[in-house]
Amino acid sequence: MAPTYTISAQSAAEPRKVALPAVSPRTRAMLEGAILPTMLRLIVGNLAVIVVQAALVLMEAYYISWLGYDAVAGITLVVPLVTLMLTMSTAGIGGGVSAVVAQALGARRLELADAAALHAIILGILFGLGFTAAELLGGPALFRAMGATGGALEAAVTYGGVFFAGMTALWLYNILTSILRGAAILRLPSLVTLVGAAVTLILSPALIMGWGPLPQLGIVRFAARSYRSAFERGSSRKSPLLSNCSYAGIRRFAAPAQPASC
Repeated sequence: MAPTYTISAQSAAEPRKVALPAVSPRTRAMLEGAILPTMLRLIVGNLAVIVVQAALVLMEAYYISWLGYDAVAGITLVVPLVTLMLTMSTAGIGGGVSAVVAQALGARRLELADAAALHAIILGILFGLGFTAAELLGGPALFRAMGATGGALEAAVTYGGVFFAGMTALWLYNILTSILRGAAILRLPSLVTLVGAAVTLILSPALIMGWGPLPQLGIVRFAARSYRSAFERGSSRKSPLLSNCSYAGIRRFAAPAQPASC
């Protein structure tokens, strides 16, 4: 005979209450808020960065055109390599870093998040050093194989050498921003990028052409500003990307009762 089960009317009418973990107001707004306003709040920072960076690339191409055809031709050979580095450090490796950090913090595994951030920084340094060595050793041969000669080859070697000499700083900066994005700290990296782009738009033409008392650095300045600004913004111990505020924001993400002050 099959067993029978009896459910009392009281137990059926009163569902069992399950205690849910505490949720921060920001997380609750994402889970329960209106879809469209929530999505707009999430994308506005990154969208502004994309627009500003596109404008920065356009204006810098215009600045370089002041130096002549050879400079433009030389930089054209290096731009695909620069694009590869940016894509790998932000969307490729950086996207994976953001995902791992976000999963670890979502599971309230702070030690795993710390370990992931540390290993990501080490990985970024190794990638930066590796690509620097590869370009410095094989860059001239690569540009000649691409058909560069004369002034265009000289410009490509100069720009590529200076730019890739600081590739570690660029990788480190993008890895740090990916860690912060994985910890749901979006405003800080967007603000730093916007401020850096504004400073670049002002100083680049002045130093490229040597306006006033400033030295004329030409194509060297165009390359140097790319990684030097990244180093100053992201790699300095006093930078907001490595400040106690940012680190506290990552650590406190798993403690809704103590929201980050960043």
